[in-house]
Amino acid sequence: MDMNDKLLRRLLIDAALEKAEEDEREFKPSDRFKITLNKNLKANGIKPYYSFLSIKRHRALVITAAVIAAFALSMSVGAIRERVVNFFVEMFDTFAVITTYKNVDYPETIEEQYAPTYLPEGYVACDEMLTRFDYSIRYENGNHEIVCTQFVKNTVTNVDNERYFEKICIFDDYDGLLWGTGDEITIFFERYEYYFTISTYGEISENDLIKMAKSLEKVELTKN
Repeated sequence: MDMNDKLLRRLLIDAALEKAEEDEREFKPSDRFKITLNKNLKANGIKPYYSFLSIKRHRALVITAAVIAAFALSMSVGAIRERVVNFFVEMFDTFAVITTYKNVDYPETIEEQYAPTYLPEGYVACDEMLTRFDYSIRYENGNHEIVCTQFVKNTVTNVDNERYFEKICIFDDYDGLLWGTGDEITIFFERYEYYFTISTYGEISENDLIKMAKSLEKVELTKN
């Protein structure tokens, strides 16, 4: 039986809420209920009902993406000041939330654009898009593509971590993140007072994405 988004939500959610009201009881779904419902909706091609931030129970403590605590004893004060990673990660049951710090002295809008000068063989730039808060450029090689996105502080990124999620080294010790598996992987990192993701949809290795990250250079502002 084909059920559209509205009907499925009605059956699974609204009916339960109405029943709870009839019984004069306050309905407070658990985090496990929210996560399970979101996964079932996603499996049926429907967007999650509950927002990521409404599910507050942590399975694991915060990953210290700034890595200051782990490496402070072995670094000079100057080095620590130079390589502060201004984002942190919260791990939940089936997803992670990457939050960039709001109180750093970084641009609040895109003032300069950056693009990789290294590309895997066969890839060429196809299109780009610039807004006040992000800049993205897409590269293609046949049916494969890579997308590089630059964005400003105050950005929150939600990641499905059911397949794979780890800290990686890009410019320094564990200053980046990687998620995904197979031919769909993404790296996240900070550079030049902006934040970046580089995502591949094709047979590109983690090493190639890191090479792209390290090759970032400023490009001319898009006139339009």
